[in-house]
Amino acid sequence: MLLTVILSFELRQPDLLAYSLKEIAEEFHFADSNFEEVHLKLFNVGLKYKRLLSQLFLEERDSLRYIIRNELTMGLKQDILSDDINPSISTSSEIGIAAFAGATLGVLNWWIENGMTLSGEEVYKEIKQVLNWEHLEKIHDEMAAKE
Repeated sequence: MLLTVILSFELRQPDLLAYSLKEIAEEFHFADSNFEEVHLKLFNVGLKYKRLLSQLFLEERDSLRYIIRNELTMGLKQDILSDDINPSISTSSEIGIAAFAGATLGVLNWWIENGMTLSGEEVYKEIKQVLNWEHLEKIHDEMAAKE
């Protein structure tokens, strides 16, 4: 009997997780929100489901997406810190790096889903323009000027 209950629970656990994620996803409805409302809503829902999201992101660490994002992030950090004597990055710079790495992965996903019709160079030029890539270069220059 107990084995039946355990097996039943194990079989239902993915269904429960899928149901829970569907319920949470409904809180991420952004259609009627402006840009600021979207961000505030996103991070407020993130706080509300902190434990669950932390666990889900932890489980993602073996994914290719995580590995690419981590490599992008580390590369950007190394570039910023390459000329700095004191190896530390401000919170603002950390957020900027995370934003650029995440956005680049989002564009990679878009590019793949849309048939890769643009060249890598064309996509890079668009990313650089849209994301104000010069901001990262400015952070790098500011860090180098501290020497």
